[in-house]
Amino acid sequence: MKQIPFVQTMQLLERHDIPMVPSSVFVDQKEAWNFISKLKQPVAMKIDAAEVWHRTEAEGVFLNVSRKQEFEQAWQRLSSISEHRGVIVQEMRSGIELALGAKRDAQFGPVVMFGLGGILIELMQDVSFRVAPIDLAEARRMISEIKGYRLLTGFRGRPAVDQDKLAEILVNLGYLAAENSEIEEIDLNPVMANGQRIEAVDAKIWVLDYEE
Repeated sequence: MKQIPFVQTMQLLERHDIPMVPSSVFVDQKEAWNFISKLKQPVAMKIDAAEVWHRTEAEGVFLNVSRKQEFEQAWQRLSSISEHRGVIVQEMRSGIELALGAKRDAQFGPVVMFGLGGILIELMQDVSFRVAPIDLAEARRMISEIKGYRLLTGFRGRPAVDQDKLAEILVNLGYLAAENSEIEEIDLNPVMANGQRIEAVDAKIWVLDYEE
């Protein structure tokens, strides 16, 4: 099983109307800095590498990068990671961290998953599952089933997450998995939700057979 390049991941998500934070991939250090230096906000820098399953654990994520010294340190570290294919540069986002995913089960076929994201998905294992594809009603039930559901409803003054839009993304994710038999696993974690803005800020797709 091989992780496909990040550029192809973005293209697949875009074709299936799954929103992702604006991202670019660079292999040239000077081009990357020229791009970042023209932005008016800090960025996230991440590794694109075939063998990296968890970018954070591989020290493959740098957040709030804006100064050249920070950029150079991040670039040096990311470029040293084995089998790196480039450096991902993304706009920064804030909000509630969610996790969406899909996996091809030996018995049931493609299965879609929803839960709280970031480290909470491993710590709390607060997730729901359905066999894909699903419709909007089923997606809404998936969303409401998790124990942390209240976080999505405007808990303690936070903006309520647009659950209709979130349900549409889950439906689209299910079709992406169901319609592409070569896909073994999709991991969108975290997906940052802040009111009506819901965007994947990290995305990985694995296929069974892939040659670069």
